[in-house]
Amino acid sequence: HLFDAEKGFLGGYAIVTDAGLHVVTDAAVLAPGAQIEARVARGSVRATVTEVLAAGTKPASKPQKKAKPRK
Repeated sequence: HLFDAEKGFLGGYAIVTDAGLHVVTDAAVLAPGAQIEARVARGSVRATVTEVLAAGTKPASKPQKKAKPRK
């Protein structure tokens, strides 16, 4: 089955391109500072990459507060 981009956009998906207008399918081809554009259902956004995460990794999160000891 072919991906229907318009339906995908409505489902929250985006098509991301690099500065050379190449579709980005692997985050590893980007580096911090790279310029990207994401096309969404209603328009597009331009952004600068701040961090590249390997496939399957989760973004760094704020440290969680330590649980209080039970009494």
